[in-house]
Amino acid sequence: MPDSFKILLVVLIGGSLVILLWQYKSAASITEEPLTKTATTTPRSYFAPLVPWTIGGQAVFASIATTDETRALGLSNTTALPTDIVKLFVFATDERWSFWMKDMAYSIDIIWVTATGTVVHIEKGVSPATYPDSFSPSVPARYVIETVPGLAESVRLEVGDVLDMTPVIEKNP
Repeated sequence: MPDSFKILLVVLIGGSLVILLWQYKSAASITEEPLTKTATTTPRSYFAPLVPWTIGGQAVFASIATTDETRALGLSNTTALPTDIVKLFVFATDERWSFWMKDMAYSIDIIWVTATGTVVHIEKGVSPATYPDSFSPSVPARYVIETVPGLAESVRLEVGDVLDMTPVIEKNP
């Protein structure tokens, strides 16, 4: 076999491999997620109406969910929770309400509170990766609060603490 033919054969095979690798890389990059995601922030208006409230001395605004529809939606499909907003789920009865991280894009703290305002359970830094696991207290609660991760720890909120629920219940939309 002449040397020129061998060189041509090597170039053709090498070129084919380069094309195949390029096509593989192009196809893979279409389905792979980027290393960093650029998320748009959920507008504050999404959480309205907002009711001023205090948790452990920390001023926040409560976005209140009182209907089956608003409780089922919760914070799902939001890109971020502003640090001064909490989601307060109000129920008509005391139950062991279970929560999960379906359609969530960020971690949260979840706090269960009785009708008298006593904190009965806290789940800290619950990640979207925990879905489909659910979280619930060992005793019944009337309210559930979802916050940015770390809020419970930053205000030193513990089981047995009592929250003043009056401001959010009186102004319950």
